[in-house]
Amino acid sequence: MRASRSVDRLLDQAAGRNAALMARAARFLALGESSAAIDPQLAELRDRGHQNIRSDMHELASALAAIDPRINPDRLAETLFAFAANESSYLRLTHECDRPEQQYAAALRAILAALVDQARN
Repeated sequence: MRASRSVDRLLDQAAGRNAALMARAARFLALGESSAAIDPQLAELRDRGHQNIRSDMHELASALAAIDPRINPDRLAETLFAFAANESSYLRLTHECDRPEQQYAAALRAILAALVDQARN
């Protein structure tokens, strides 16, 4: 039970921090992503940024696996990268659908919990 609460707390923190980061950086990230398609130098920077994000996601996945050894950190890190580090979802929900940042954080929290469940052996 204690491990479950620790995982929940870590997921709450990750979702809240991600929402705060996206509120500040999502538009810049989207601009960089679109520009990288036509500029090789920007593509190189984008790829380096993706590697850094993958490393951050692996760090989070490893922390979760340390709490719950049933979690496969490599599998979780890949899906965290795909879903949690995606500015498009943030922008669509908060700007196109006019939802508050807190709703994005709550939705991301639910997605993170589902990803953790899938990553359990």
